Amino acid sequence: MLVKNREDYYSQAYVQFEIIRQLKYKYLSAIKKVNGKNVLTRYYLGYSKELLFDSLKRMGALTDTSVKLYFDLTGFKNKEGNLPLFSYDREVRKKDRDNFNKNYQEYIFSYDFGIDIDSDNLSVAHRDTQAIKKLFDRYKIPISLKFSGGRGFHFLIEDKWFDGRIKAKNKVLLCQKLSKVIMNVCGLKSITEGGTFDDSIYDDRRIFKLAYSLQNKDGKEYCCLPLDDFQFENWKLEDMELENVMRKVKLFKRGLLTRTYGLTPRQLRNNLRKFIKECK
Repeated sequence: MLVKNREDYYSQAYVQFEIIRQLKYKYLSAIKKVNGKNVLTRYYLGYSKELLFDSLKRMGALTDTSVKLYFDLTGFKNKEGNLPLFSYDREVRKKDRDNFNKNYQEYIFSYDFGIDIDSDNLSVAHRDTQAIKKLFDRYKIPISLKFSGGRGFHFLIEDKWFDGRIKAKNKVLLCQKLSKVIMNVCGLKSITEGGTFDDSIYDDRRIFKLAYSLQNKDGKEYCCLPLDDFQFENWKLEDMELENVMRKVKLFKRGLLTRTYGLTPRQLRNNLRKFIKECK
């Protein structure tokens, strides 16, 4: 099938699969422009392609080019072992949402470490991302790296790589501290100081750009594409255009391209543990 637009793209089963696998115990969120303002919507979509597509349709993601898709860095689980449900019924949904907002900390059970590098100059963002990647590669940390779809790049270290003895709520503070150390070691500045490192993202309700989602920039659709080493080192913005991604990249069961360096999961966890210890 020739992919010409958003609806074509999000209709592909392999794209839906890549999205769903990122949303276990997490909500699908969308930010879109409404009367010139950014409006956030959260949806529970379950774990089926049909529910995902229905959620994307309800969010306007299939046709509205202002819609950008996100997921939670925090994982939520209730006593039954499920993500707390939000009803599609508006009145019931409001009650569900109010109850969740009041008690959400009771449901927190995981937290991913995300790093957001942003700049109006993508060459600067790429340079600073390179500095962080070299640090992570030196320690052989299990990172995923993707183009954010707009102004830079994202790193992700999933919760499963952290020491299981660290409580999820404590990981938020840990990631805040790690971000400061990484900035210092790599010689970077936060965006509040005119730099590229967004260190404002570390809280337990933070959302993060969804890999394989689309973002419209200057009238063109770009893919928030996970990058392998070759793609990152030889990165060009035009390669992220939807048309070029569909032509050059095999998306079927591609995943987040987490670096493993030929090591076992246990070795990778030990590497992250060593990195955290040396950062303290």
